[in-house]
Amino acid sequence: MDDVNELFAEANMSLQDAQQSLGTVYFEDDFNDAKRATQHTLSAFDALIERSTPEQRQSLLAANRPKMAQLQQQFHTLEQTLIHDD
Repeated sequence: MDDVNELFAEANMSLQDAQQSLGTVYFEDDFNDAKRATQHTLSAFDALIERSTPEQRQSLLAANRPKMAQLQQQFHTLEQTLIHDD
C-alpha cells in the first residue's frame, strides 16, 4: 500500500501542477503527466485489490476508495475544464 500512497501523492501533485499551469505553454505537458500519474495510481490500486485476500480487500477499499474516487474526480474536472475552454 505504501507504493500506492506514493503514487497517489505524485498524481495529486501532478494534478495541482496542471491546474496551476492552465493557460500557459506548460499546460499540455503538465496535463499529460497528470493523466499518466492518475491512470498509473488507479491501476496500481486495482492491482493491489486484485491480489489481496477478501478481508484485506474490504479494509483497503473502505480506507482508500474515497481517496481514489477523489483523484479520479480531480482529473475529470481538469479534463472538463479543458473541453469547455476550447
